[in-house]
Amino acid sequence: MSGSLFWPRSSPTGEQAEVTVDRSRPSPLWALVERTTPGYEPDYEDCKIVYVYHPLGARIVDAPIYLAFHRPRVISIEDGPKEELTKAFEKEWTALGEQGATRWIIQAVRLAAIYGISAVGVGVPGAPTDRPLTDNEWLSPDLYFQIFDPLNTAGSLTLSQNPQSPDFLKPRHFIVDNQVYHLSRGVVLQNEDPIYIQWTSAAFGFTGRSKYIRAMYPLASYVRMMVANNMVSQKLGLLIAKLKPQGSIVDRVVEALWARKLQKFKSGSTYNTISIDIEEAIETLNMMNVDGAGKFARDNIIQDIASAAGMPALLISQDTLAEGFADGSEDAKTISSYIEAYRAQQEPLFRFFDGIVQRRAWSPDFYRAMKRKYPNVIGNRSYAECFQEWCDGFKAQWPSLVQQSDKDELEGQQRRFDSVVKLLEVMGAMTADPDSRAQLIAWAADNINAQDKMFAAPLLIDPELAATMPPAPQESAGAEPEDEAA
Repeated sequence: MSGSLFWPRSSPTGEQAEVTVDRSRPSPLWALVERTTPGYEPDYEDCKIVYVYHPLGARIVDAPIYLAFHRPRVISIEDGPKEELTKAFEKEWTALGEQGATRWIIQAVRLAAIYGISAVGVGVPGAPTDRPLTDNEWLSPDLYFQIFDPLNTAGSLTLSQNPQSPDFLKPRHFIVDNQVYHLSRGVVLQNEDPIYIQWTSAAFGFTGRSKYIRAMYPLASYVRMMVANNMVSQKLGLLIAKLKPQGSIVDRVVEALWARKLQKFKSGSTYNTISIDIEEAIETLNMMNVDGAGKFARDNIIQDIASAAGMPALLISQDTLAEGFADGSEDAKTISSYIEAYRAQQEPLFRFFDGIVQRRAWSPDFYRAMKRKYPNVIGNRSYAECFQEWCDGFKAQWPSLVQQSDKDELEGQQRRFDSVVKLLEVMGAMTADPDSRAQLIAWAADNINAQDKMFAAPLLIDPELAATMPPAPQESAGAEPEDEAA
């Protein structure tokens, strides 16, 4: 069977342009569904077909990615000019490689989930990939990144199967177009850990596995369920007319009247009137049991897919949470635990990019600028010493998936503020040492400034000066105001 598609515009000759499309070839997805059996292992092309064409293929891979990474990490540095260091890091993170580090990470995680393994390569034009980059090359504005899938690295990531080898089941390097990437120039990401002598067809090696490998059969069942839904939708408009028979003798006149009567049934709509015999009836097709059976089958198929992919079914079905995404609800706990574990699996990739961003953000030029701006903080320490100190004090924390409303967050900050004030009063009354009081006041000021929803401007205070001030007079317990005593 073939068909024709016409372009909306005419060709230069004035005739309508025509393209012939061969519709006899089955779709790649349907061909995959027909050959899928329980335990079927997808190869590289099968995984690509599922991700591109299957309605749930992209969602299985992308839903946890965007849920885990849609909000950036909270960056903090313990020592040095904290605000300047944080701003420089975040600026470089969003600009790295023109797309930003998060975008490169998402691409690598996605390919690893689809095929079982992926690799990230970093380079500078003209610099061989088999050697480490120099300090100046790391700072080059032409630094570029590439994300490779298993077909690009085929043959180089089979992983060692020698149990006595230090490289046993560990990726040490990878090769792309006969170019070896040095360990410092790339990182390999696997979905799940490799299993000894377990070949993965989609990844072309003894590596991790695709997220689809256990879910192929229920994914095929989901497509068949779509076919059933389409059949039901086609039958919903079917009318069943119970008419009296035409009789044993049918001439052209009777046949024409019969056809005209059926046409009236077919074309009749709201506000129309159709007359039928008292012994005749018009009904719709009874699909009373279709809804229950269809929903039961669909829900179970989605549950099977979610179990096979190792993820909560809510991420696939897109159903709303039973109690909303509120802290403490069972659905929220399940998804939060899954996303926390998912983020932890990607830590090696984030550490790789953190190191690159730190090199570029906290460069020697940045060090010299900080030394001019904060001479007392930097002191006589060298760039290498400061850089190492900043890296050691670097912390990145993921924000909670449960986002509080402004009212709830303000109430929480109010409770923390009250606790700080009470502790300041109690501890201040217990010590008269100026140094201890100065440390206590500095601690209280830092915690009060952290309550940004309560105060628009930070509290600027000299702890040493405040420690020399006499404490406020305290009323004795049980004392009453003078006017009341009078």
